[in-house]
Amino acid sequence: AYIVARNHHCIYKSEYDDNTKTLLSPTLFCGQVYQYGYEDASQTSARFNRLEQGVFVKNLAYEKAGKKDIYDFYICDQQNHAIRKITPDGMVTTFAGRGGAGIGEVWGDNEGDLRKEARFNQPTGLAFNEETRTFYIMDRNNYKIKQIVLENEQE
Repeated sequence: AYIVARNHHCIYKSEYDDNTKTLLSPTLFCGQVYQYGYEDASQTSARFNRLEQGVFVKNLAYEKAGKKDIYDFYICDQQNHAIRKITPDGMVTTFAGRGGAGIGEVWGDNEGDLRKEARFNQPTGLAFNEETRTFYIMDRNNYKIKQIVLENEQE
């Protein structure tokens, strides 16, 4: 078992020893201390801008393949107006938001394709219902709770 802790621009990962009930020293896992930006990349090459709430989500494909670590970590990247996904090996990708990031503003209130059209305006809260495979996202400056349902992508 492990625990993830976030800073404004980076994520630390720490192993938890179930037997001794102790937390081992945390290590930098993704992003860099004091270095903000936007970059989908592996581990410390990734960049974030004001990380907020995150949630572990069981990846059904990992479970089916018999992998040891079967949880991805999703987190609100507030100032990048996106929900980011981090795999157990530290690959960071944008799950939703910043739709058409090369065209105009990266924030907004659009719905649609998660990467091409969807936009948020400072997402700060994230919850996941494992039974219905539904994310609930607090889209702070749009004053809304948005929903995203995972459909067959991990099965």
